[in-house]
Amino acid sequence: MSRFLPVAVLVLALSPAAFAQTLTPTHLPDDSGTIGLAQGWKLLPGSGGGVALLSGPNGALMSLGRPVAVVVKGVEQQFPDVPEVFPGVPRVDFTDAVQAQIDLMEFLGPRAGAKLLKFRAVEPAQMPNGVAAFTRVAVSIKGKPFESFGLYAIMPVDNAQGMFYFSEIGAPAKDYARLYPTMMKMWNSWSVSDKTLKARLAGAAKALGEVDVAGTVDSVVKNRREVAENAAQDWNDVIRQ
Repeated sequence: MSRFLPVAVLVLALSPAAFAQTLTPTHLPDDSGTIGLAQGWKLLPGSGGGVALLSGPNGALMSLGRPVAVVVKGVEQQFPDVPEVFPGVPRVDFTDAVQAQIDLMEFLGPRAGAKLLKFRAVEPAQMPNGVAAFTRVAVSIKGKPFESFGLYAIMPVDNAQGMFYFSEIGAPAKDYARLYPTMMKMWNSWSVSDKTLKARLAGAAKALGEVDVAGTVDSVVKNRREVAENAAQDWNDVIRQ
């Protein structure tokens, strides 16, 4: 992952002056990966399948390798005769990772009392068969200021469906600068087992390749499966960095 990080982020994350804490290697609950935990951090329910969800001091949070099934904005126009298309699935932009992040937050944010305030920095990232970006944002969570930094990627399966992947770290605004070095060190320590990567690849192919609406022919489903496999493999390559 480090080859995609902005130079300024790398310098801060890797500098001895960053005062990152010592980490304790810890297995994910299903043994699908490992991550180094600093004092005061713990894995949350829902961690597994290579995904690491963590909580830390003063309300700090981390989500690493998290996938979300999405559909393109305006998907209803592609299926005018279908009464309800992909109900409950987030609608996001497929051409711009930053806009997709905004769309997803607008869709999911109200459930957690979260609201995007502004982008502080954006850095494009490489992502074959998709688009991605590193972003630094200010948000409000239940009325309290919160800062976060992460990698966000949108990988279309076809012109209707896709996967949104993200890894992010965040903390209350007053604690972000102090906790940032340790959170980055933990992020860099995270790894996913080969077995999990293969399972994720197969799972993505099945879940995305077989999601359908009435009238789609087998050849289209087959193509979706192949694109899903490519998208999953691309993400596996990214999280191996």
